[in-house]
Amino acid sequence: MRRHNRQDEEDWKVTLDLEQLDPNMSVEELQEVASRHKVYMRYRTKSQLTPQGWAYVLGITEARDRVYATLHEKVPNSIMNKALAAYRRLTRVKNQLHNEGL
Repeated sequence: MRRHNRQDEEDWKVTLDLEQLDPNMSVEELQEVASRHKVYMRYRTKSQLTPQGWAYVLGITEARDRVYATLHEKVPNSIMNKALAAYRRLTRVKNQLHNEGL
């Protein structure tokens, strides 16, 4: 059975306080920040690390991680590359441990 998307369903939702956004930010900039935020948070969540551990792995401070975890600032390419590499390594380690029965 094929599932049809209803028009009232949203693919993803961003819940935020509009007063916290930079009023000088254009819609395109906000869309880019939101899309990078979504990918960053997916890597962070699926890594199953604490926020402190995630910040340590990426080589950033916990305060900087909190800024990236909110929609206040765009995540730079260098941090996105580190996040992807860390996520892949952690996934590989988890899979190896699972396959070895540990």
